[in-house]
Amino acid sequence: MIRRMIRGCTAMSILPVILLVAGPSHGQDQAAISPILDILRKDHLSGSLQYRGRCGKQDEYVTRGFPITTTPASNSEPSLQILREMFAKDPDMQVTQAPDGTIRMIDKSVPQDLLSVKIEHISFSDDPDTMGVPTIVLGFITAAPEVKVFMKDHGIALLAPRDIIDSTSPGAPHVSGELSNVTLSQALDYMAKTFHGLWLYKECSGNYENKRGVVFWFFRSGG
Repeated sequence: MIRRMIRGCTAMSILPVILLVAGPSHGQDQAAISPILDILRKDHLSGSLQYRGRCGKQDEYVTRGFPITTTPASNSEPSLQILREMFAKDPDMQVTQAPDGTIRMIDKSVPQDLLSVKIEHISFSDDPDTMGVPTIVLGFITAAPEVKVFMKDHGIALLAPRDIIDSTSPGAPHVSGELSNVTLSQALDYMAKTFHGLWLYKECSGNYENKRGVVFWFFRSGG
């Protein structure tokens, strides 16, 4: 499986957003994200989290600068209400729900220019065997030509969290079909609904050769 993944990554020229090695630092990331995933899982929802932080250390790409969260008083309320309570102490975080049920958790200071880039066409049918691996699909989407050009023109560096190893299993969902004239965030939503989970976008400040650094990540919430 791992060899097949690597071949797929090379064939698609995916940017190095891919691959997660289990370890202490990954455990910290998972601990930060797990309460959100539990809430999404409860109501069978997908979502996105956008925030600003620092990316100085590879083993803290998710947790460093993570939004302020608190433990909800009860998990019996609707997911939107619970998540708003969790982020209530972070004045920059806005939590909304789209008509299709997708939960949005957005730091209002995060620029939306990259996520709003229009992708003319993207097909998930060219290499169907790898489209059941979330990290490969994530890398495939973020390697769209329009995204790469925008990042180059605007001095944005795509930072790889770590070498990640992800896998799929028989019967697991696969992203399929084609998308036309969608934004980067809409393409990520499409992925999240297939895999049932949360895509993460972190805008980074720090000492980079580029003006900005960004991290993309995906976490399954179940299903």
